[in-house]
Amino acid sequence: TVMLEDVGELTGLPSVEFESAKVRFVVDDPDVVELEVEVVSNGQAEERFVLVLADTWFPGWEATVDGQDVPILRANFFYTRAVLVPAGKHVVRFEYRPVSFQLGLRISLITLALGVLVIVWRLKATIRP
Repeated sequence: TVMLEDVGELTGLPSVEFESAKVRFVVDDPDVVELEVEVVSNGQAEERFVLVLADTWFPGWEATVDGQDVPILRANFFYTRAVLVPAGKHVVRFEYRPVSFQLGLRISLITLALGVLVIVWRLKATIRP
């Protein structure tokens, strides 16, 4: 049983049984987790399964299933991450891309570029007779 946050149309997702499920970690780094997932269903149409990753939920994580963006759900009293995965073989990828890092990177690059421009400008000013 998985407790999910209130997720609109997914609230009350029916309990679905499956024949078998396999999960294999392909990448398990601090900022990237990639899994190969295979779920064999009992043949019910449009089945989606909840894959729970026992890592802490935190803003900045993004997820894809077969390269398509999917929402990350907060599971089990909102402490772990989960995604919905259709039956069959899929690649699920979680990547940590916090907005604060992206913003800091951009500010650092702009500052570096301005610093180089100031140095070049001062060098040109001192070289002129």
